[in-house]
Amino acid sequence: MTNLDLTQLQGILADAGKNENKLRDLKAAVRKLQVAVDEVAAVLDDNYEPKKRAKPGRKAGTTAGGTGRKPGRPKKNPEA
Repeated sequence: MTNLDLTQLQGILADAGKNENKLRDLKAAVRKLQVAVDEVAAVLDDNYEPKKRAKPGRKAGTTAGGTGRKPGRPKKNPEA
C-alpha cells in the first residue's frame, strides 16, 4: 500500500463522486416514496372522508344559439 498509483487514487475519487450522486438520487426517490406512502395511509385511515368536488356547469348563452349546449352534428331535417 505504500506504493499508491496516482491513477488508482483518481479512480477511487471518481467512483466516490459517482456514488455520492447515486446516493443523492436514491435519497430523493425515498423521500418521494415516503410522501406517497403517507398519502395512501391517509386515504386508508378510518376517519377519511373524500371531499366532494363541485363540477362547473355549462354557462348559458356562451355557445351557438345561446342554449348552453355544445355544437354537434346538424340535424338531417332542419325543420324538426
